[in-house]
Amino acid sequence: MKKIYLSKNSISDAELQKIVKDFEDRGYEVILSSYNKENGEDIENVVKDCDLVLILIDGNCDEDVDFEIETSVLCGKGPVGIYVGDGGEEDIPESLKKMGSGVIPFDLDKIDKIIQGDDSGWYTPEGKNTTVNGDGERSEC
Repeated sequence: MKKIYLSKNSISDAELQKIVKDFEDRGYEVILSSYNKENGEDIENVVKDCDLVLILIDGNCDEDVDFEIETSVLCGKGPVGIYVGDGGEEDIPESLKKMGSGVIPFDLDKIDKIIQGDDSGWYTPEGKNTTVNGDGERSEC
């Protein structure tokens, strides 16, 4: 079973549960982010064990998402942003622009292809190519 680490930010519980159900219906195990600066949880081992790190872009990204993006890159996982809710290009965290593998609209078929090795690319919420990119080098944990 493929594992997805999902950085949930401040998305509503109802929307989050729908997204999780969509992934589980496709046979994925979803690991929800529980990191925050107060608990100081070490997420490195959790991220290493996942096949894909997804960052939900909902217009309300908090500062903890930068740590999750940085950790996933250090673990050799190129995080992919997913537009949900009211999220737009202006909401993409700077760290994701610099270090991420791409940003796409919520599209389960595209996510399946990314897990199978396809490039994610950089798109607008409407699915059009955009110039935002983050072609940085990846390092291993």
